[in-house]
Amino acid sequence: MGRWQERQARQRLRADLAMKLAGTQPYVDAGRQGELVPPLRAWLEQAVAGLGAEHEVTLELRYRLAAALRATAAIAESGEHAAAVVAARERLGTNETLLQAWALYAEALDNQGRHHEAAEAWGGLGELARNCIERGDLVRICGAQRAAALCHAERFAEAEAEGHRLLESAATRTDPGGVSIRLSGLILLSVALTGQGRAMEAESAARQGLVIAMSESGFAATTNAHVLHVNLADALNAQGRHQEALDLLAVMPRPPRVTTETAAATAITQSRALLAQGRRDEALQVLRAVLTPAEQTFGAQHVRLRELHALLALAGAAEGQLYG
Repeated sequence: MGRWQERQARQRLRADLAMKLAGTQPYVDAGRQGELVPPLRAWLEQAVAGLGAEHEVTLELRYRLAAALRATAAIAESGEHAAAVVAARERLGTNETLLQAWALYAEALDNQGRHHEAAEAWGGLGELARNCIERGDLVRICGAQRAAALCHAERFAEAEAEGHRLLESAATRTDPGGVSIRLSGLILLSVALTGQGRAMEAESAARQGLVIAMSESGFAATTNAHVLHVNLADALNAQGRHQEALDLLAVMPRPPRVTTETAAATAITQSRALLAQGRRDEALQVLRAVLTPAEQTFGAQHVRLRELHALLALAGAAEGQLYG
């Protein structure tokens, strides 16, 4: 095949794959991304062979595959494909594909229990976003996600500093977005302060957040209120106020959906209070209810999974009891 024919073949392949990419959007909109994994694998293979590993269409396909794998909970493989897109950032500049892939990469690191690396990845994405016009929203999201990863890594003082930065940025906003940022800051502070043994300050931060969250409406407000109830209960546990913690968890808002991490954090906080009261069987029941989803979602070194296993061991649960 001559050079002209090769160029024509590449152009046809590019156009064909671009059309197929456009055809995936209805699946994304309908939440059916998992169905896209097999065709995306095939199209990516064609793109690498026919267009090259760093062609923009190839990189877009790789990002879409990473997102589809994330939807099927194939976290490690999703992170690998997202990392390959991030590695081509000089070619991509600051386009949306790179930004979305970088977020997937950072999230995958955190879910695998690679919390220190996740914090660095979120920090890197935040730096990139600072150079983008009108991407202050992404800068703040990255700050919040970095702080969460820092909490997972038990780098609580750094997470606290990030939480204060969020509160400072919220102080300049009078729109609903400012309320959301303030809530994020207070949620993070309540975790970071408890982690540093400053449970009374953590209690204050969580209660401030609850005043705001409980005055709002909608799914996000209910989710924030749920998380703040858990964080407040954790701060109460740290002060030895275990029955207050259990009473609080009994009346907290329950959104239709919670993340696996939120469910695990709730179970951990509740079981700690139950174990402190000698209510071992109830604690075991709470822990077992979230163990399988957590093991399916997180890598073995994820802080939530390690905490679940430690509490199960503390409760004296034998392996046969857990899986038998």
